[in-house]
Amino acid sequence: MKRIALITNLTRDKDLTHTKNVAKSLCEFGAQIFTNTKDVENTIYVENLDAAFLNADLAVVLGGDGTLLGASKYAVKYDVPVLGYNIGNLGFLVELEKDEKSEFSRVFSGEYKVENKMTLCAEVIRDGKQVFKALALNDVVVSRGAIPKITHLRLDVDDSLVSEYYADGLIVATPTGSTAYSLSAGGPVVAPDLDVMIITPICAHTITSRPMVISDKSKVAVSVDIYHSEDVVVMCDGERGIELKSGDKVIVTKEQRAAKFIRFGKRSFFDVLYKKLSERK
Repeated sequence: MKRIALITNLTRDKDLTHTKNVAKSLCEFGAQIFTNTKDVENTIYVENLDAAFLNADLAVVLGGDGTLLGASKYAVKYDVPVLGYNIGNLGFLVELEKDEKSEFSRVFSGEYKVENKMTLCAEVIRDGKQVFKALALNDVVVSRGAIPKITHLRLDVDDSLVSEYYADGLIVATPTGSTAYSLSAGGPVVAPDLDVMIITPICAHTITSRPMVISDKSKVAVSVDIYHSEDVVVMCDGERGIELKSGDKVIVTKEQRAAKFIRFGKRSFFDVLYKKLSERK
């Protein structure tokens, strides 16, 4: 028997049709299912995601990439691999589509591999003290909050000045995040099995600014000139973290704990890349 955390995006599955069907399929294999969603037969209700992941051997996440990103924080915390089941739109991270419930049999027969995905640790240092810390699977973004406006940013890598930017912001992404916000901002697509960080300026007001790829062993520091740029925030995987003050530094390094994803080896990264991006033509 496997203990499974079943996590659902309720905005995508308001009547719980997909959730109930998936739960039924998993129960047929003798799974014990923990979910923070009520009214799902043959499951054990828990009050929050911490309790769901704490009791689980693996997690099945119903939604799109956004749902998986949210669940990944708990997956890393409790060292639980996740299997994405797509009921959303664009899904680079999901492994199964809505018509592939039969593939659950491979979870119970052991016909899968676990893919480790690099994550980032973001810290805000203020007056020599850490005032914020978060994990990111896709990216860490420093930018204006409510109103897009050019911001003065300083970028240091391994304590050496790299550049100063007048831009809407700066993205530090993982290879997984290279197909997300960084791609939209003109960054490169990076194969997911590489351990690197991608630094991409957002709408930089210069003709010499370019994205760059650096070692995963590097330390990235982003400082903001608050005198010129009020309401500058740091965001991790699209979630607003903290508003920055003058003198703050955002430090981004590789997180030692990886996010684990269940893969069946049916599709290569480039197969998925072509399919997902061509759907948006």
